[in-house]
Amino acid sequence: MTPGKQSGKPVNVPFSIPVQFKLQEDSDSANVDDKKYIYDNDVPFSVVDEVPIFPGCEDVDDKRACFNEKIQKHISKHFNYPKAAIDANIEGRVSSMFMISSEGTIENIKMRGPDKLLEDEVERIIKRLPQMTPGKQSGKAVNVPFSIPVQFKLQ
Repeated sequence: MTPGKQSGKPVNVPFSIPVQFKLQEDSDSANVDDKKYIYDNDVPFSVVDEVPIFPGCEDVDDKRACFNEKIQKHISKHFNYPKAAIDANIEGRVSSMFMISSEGTIENIKMRGPDKLLEDEVERIIKRLPQMTPGKQSGKAVNVPFSIPVQFKLQ
């Protein structure tokens, strides 16, 4: 290839090549079930066969909905707007991501938000989550990543 040039000097030139794939209608691959994909040991919450069971959801039919409801209640119950953040008029959304391990413990907590004060508060809340029954994929306990945003809004 001949390099791109600007003012007579070679420069990097970004480019993309669109590629289209089309399956034949009679192809077996068109009927692939998402749950048959093989995951290492981390299976997203949205596709895991059996979601982690939050304490109190053991006998509920819709364990996914119960999990989401219980985690929202946990956040509301333990939420404390940091005084320093109130004084500094800091508000915004903190995105949190963590792993519910194959042992049911909370691990690998990560935050991203507008200020460290808010991130620290969300981390404190997440660390207080109870031990859970781990999620399962094909009958085997797996790590399940989960993410949830927490909104900080001053009144």
